[in-house]
Amino acid sequence: MLKASVKSKTILVFRDRPRLQLRPLAASGIRVLYVTSIQEARKEFERQKQLDAIVVDVLDGVERALEFCEIVHVNRPLIPILFVRSSHRTSLEPYCAAKVLDPEISEDELSQNIIDLLLAYSAPGRKQA
Repeated sequence: MLKASVKSKTILVFRDRPRLQLRPLAASGIRVLYVTSIQEARKEFERQKQLDAIVVDVLDGVERALEFCEIVHVNRPLIPILFVRSSHRTSLEPYCAAKVLDPEISEDELSQNIIDLLLAYSAPGRKQA
């Protein structure tokens, strides 16, 4: 049931920290586009006409991550953004994010949070981005 609810969703993940590739998302049928710089993130954001969520997970490029979060929020405000705080700026609470997570989050927990966000934003009656 869960897999059918998120199947064929597309998310853009902007991350500069080395981690696994969020395997539970692919197993659920979610298309994951990975970028590692703000230039790539902006280019892919403009290129993709349909995005169901954005994940921002950076360690060092916090200012660029905030800039990208704001670009998404201004240009396509209906796309939910999940923002993982940097361990360098743990108190950060960007207004552009639908959800903010702690930097110590595991890959499995992050994957589950992404799936939960997709389910919440694809619920009946919600407008799609």
